[in-house]
Amino acid sequence: MASSVDDHLCESLVKWINTFDNLQGKSDSVLGLSDGVAIASCLTQLDPIYFNEDFSSRIVKDPGGNWRIRVSNLKKVLKAVVDYLSDVHGLELDAFIPDVNDIGEKQDEEQMGRLLQLVLGITIHCDGKEGYIQTIRSMEESVQHVVMTAIQHLLTNCTPSTPVTSSSRELEEMQEELRRSQQTVEQLRMEKEKASQHCHDLQQELLMEGERHQEQSEEVKRLQKELNSRPSSAGTSREQHQRQLEKLRTVNVELEASRDDYRVKVDELNAELMELRRKNLDLAAEAQKAVELQDELYMAKGFEDKAKKFDTLMESYKKKKEEAQELRRQINSLQDMTTTYTQQALDLEEQLRLMKARLAQVDVYRKKVQELEKALTEEKVFSQQVRGRCPVQMPFCLWSLSQLMRLARPQRVCQWSRNNLRR
Repeated sequence: MASSVDDHLCESLVKWINTFDNLQGKSDSVLGLSDGVAIASCLTQLDPIYFNEDFSSRIVKDPGGNWRIRVSNLKKVLKAVVDYLSDVHGLELDAFIPDVNDIGEKQDEEQMGRLLQLVLGITIHCDGKEGYIQTIRSMEESVQHVVMTAIQHLLTNCTPSTPVTSSSRELEEMQEELRRSQQTVEQLRMEKEKASQHCHDLQQELLMEGERHQEQSEEVKRLQKELNSRPSSAGTSREQHQRQLEKLRTVNVELEASRDDYRVKVDELNAELMELRRKNLDLAAEAQKAVELQDELYMAKGFEDKAKKFDTLMESYKKKKEEAQELRRQINSLQDMTTTYTQQALDLEEQLRLMKARLAQVDVYRKKVQELEKALTEEKVFSQQVRGRCPVQMPFCLWSLSQLMRLARPQRVCQWSRNNLRR
């Protein structure tokens, strides 16, 4: 069964991808899909936010016969698909990575089947997966079986990179239950086909026996008519006909007995058929339940994916909140430092203003000192001159000069001394 599925995987997935509307580069062959244009258009329809115009613009729309351009397109498509399934949904895809060189150069069906299987994995994980799954169910039974088997194989062998949660274990249990139900349905379907074939064979045998019984009954009636129509003088032929009649009656009895046996068998087969029909109804109910479980499984997977996205968003928001709190603490610290520096600047400005006032006073005092030193120098020179002229009055003049210097300004002292000495 698995080898048959693998043989028809690429063919069935090519039929599946052609169910998308408005698909660029649409083709029903591996050669037509080996340029990557149709697959890129399919990805854009599945998730236009992730596979946006920037992704589409990097795909060469008409590579022609250049296999290197086809391989380049397929590498871009494969990288985008792997990044989507690993980053967004946390799946490990080491066992499913195809060789795009074989697809672009040799149109390898096995590698193309792997690539389309990854695209199928995006289909069952995107937001609009319910509609795409309904489209898969509307396809013919053989294609639907191969596609569903490919989905099951992908879900079974792709291990999530994140730890397994309780919801993931519940999903695995639902998958296992769904798998067992599908196996049971398949076995009962095969048993139903065998029982139906056996019932059909018995019905054919019953019809053949009924025809033989009818022919023999007609033969007995014909012989009785011939026997009754002949004269009684023909003793020998009458005895022969009588023996033949006895034989035919014996055969008739045997046929009636076999007919009764066949009737019993037919009744038993009818009872078995009714039982099979009842089992068939039960199987149909189980199949419907399996379909509902499958729908619930896909819905649960969707909820799990959304929960993972929300968890990721919550973690990012928590980090941003912590960063905002740290920035707020830094801003408060900077504000405190700014207040301190502002107060220090005001204090320094006040000190500068006082220093400027003191500098002005120092300049005034310096000028006064210079004037006093100049006056003193002039007075010393003048006193020497006076001492040379009149040495008798010199002590009195010096005493008077010292008294005046303590009481008056330097200019007046100098003026007074000059006047006194002149006298």
